[in-house]
Amino acid sequence: MGRKKVRHEFIINDSIRRTTFKKRKASLLKKDVWPSLPEAHRVIEMFKSLPTMKRSKNLMDQEGFLKKTISKSKETLKKQKKKNQELEIKLLMSECLKITDMNNLEHLKELSCLLDEKNKQITKMIELKKSSISAQVVDGNKNEGTP
Repeated sequence: MGRKKVRHEFIINDSIRRTTFKKRKASLLKKDVWPSLPEAHRVIEMFKSLPTMKRSKNLMDQEGFLKKTISKSKETLKKQKKKNQELEIKLLMSECLKITDMNNLEHLKELSCLLDEKNKQITKMIELKKSSISAQVVDGNKNEGTP
């Protein structure tokens, strides 16, 4: 069963107004959410007892925060531009394969650059794999030689 409708108007009778305020005061005031004083002191002392490196690890001023945010945004923009360019060239490549007319020199140059870049990436990956395998073999031989 619901309450009766509340009228929002000034209560003229002073004693009724005070009584109503006393009844409603607890629900009108916000609850206290701050930690107790000893708990706050304990947290501050715990922070002060940390080594300087750990204390300053996550501290950042507004300038540092903005620089970090800008650098992240620039990096994502750079990645997105590269991704868009690759997608455009892939579309161009697929169109070139569909169409036998390859007279546009600029498109052919872009296609050639893409293929060269992909070739370099593959060569780098092969070299990295070879170097990591050779490093593992050398480390494995060192471990086998010691008793």
